[in-house]
Amino acid sequence: MTSVGIIIPYFGKWPFWFNLFLKSCEPNKNFNWIFYTDCGVPKWYPENVTFIEITFNEYKKKVSESLNINFNPERAYKICDLRPAFGHIHKKDIEEYDFYGYGDIDVIYGDLNIFFTEEKFKKFNILSSHYRRLCGHLCLFKNTEEVRSIYLQIKNWKTQMEDKQHFSVDEKAFSDLFVHHKNLPPFIRKFTNKFYKLAKTVSFEEAYSTPNAKLPWHDGTKVYPEVWHYNKGHLTNSKDGAREFAYLHFMSWKQNNWDKLENIVSNINPLLSDSWHISSSGFHK
Repeated sequence: MTSVGIIIPYFGKWPFWFNLFLKSCEPNKNFNWIFYTDCGVPKWYPENVTFIEITFNEYKKKVSESLNINFNPERAYKICDLRPAFGHIHKKDIEEYDFYGYGDIDVIYGDLNIFFTEEKFKKFNILSSHYRRLCGHLCLFKNTEEVRSIYLQIKNWKTQMEDKQHFSVDEKAFSDLFVHHKNLPPFIRKFTNKFYKLAKTVSFEEAYSTPNAKLPWHDGTKVYPEVWHYNKGHLTNSKDGAREFAYLHFMSWKQNNWDKLENIVSNINPLLSDSWHISSSGFHK
């Protein structure tokens, strides 16, 4: 199967659900996660996850030297603006993989291969899990020099990456290289993309990974699943029956009321349990 290396620099403190995130990585054997972090190495983690311990200042120096810029933000969130250049910055880390990518950790993975299929890997250079833009919480790229260098086409890329302000370069300026007429219906966009060189290289398909966001659900309504079920590498929910999803991005729930839920998730031991529920009230056995 196609091998994938996902780069995630993360500094500060691991979120309370991190052990469950790691548990959901484990069954996706052809996917590998590479963390650059100062959060410490967890006591348990699966074989397809690697931790490289580094301080935020050391990482900023690595970026500055790699891109020949002055990268010195105060907040680690600014690293999201570097994502288009990850293939260059982390070239040595990904050299053994067919594809590389970036993503967030406020997610629980199901079977990623039901969405990122071998057919897509063969047909496209870039796989996004949104239909209107390159997706910040999970996006994959073919590991070639041509693809790794596309970020150089971003207008004023050095200025945007050096500035301490966060510009969402990954989902805005970088996406603009590939996305045209994004407000048109999908079938029209698919036709117009044939006339744009870079657009033809991207798979824009909605994974329906983020409930309670602005996007309607796959049935056209804004009635979203209230409970998600993780069971031994498979992810389903209370609305869609046996239909499996590649991953859950619980951004909306996290932002609203998850600041007091640490005691809930601490009751789930990922070494002993490979099944749990996720809802707006947190993680439950």
